[in-house]
Amino acid sequence: MDIIRGCIFFVLASSGFGVAAILSYLGYNGTIITFFGLIVESFSLILCYFLFRGYLKQKDDLETSKSSENAA
Repeated sequence: MDIIRGCIFFVLASSGFGVAAILSYLGYNGTIITFFGLIVESFSLILCYFLFRGYLKQKDDLETSKSSENAA
């Protein structure tokens, strides 16, 4: 599951570059490429933040339950 999450993070982090490359190939000018690349990248970074935050919560809950089992 961690490998799948890592792949999702990689795709989201590089999505702005992908959009910029596709728009450049289609012949759009630099202003449009930059604008859409930044919008896609900022949206994907927000998604990465929420995914990573959920991942850390899940890991923290697992560590808390393990420590409480060891204490008992």
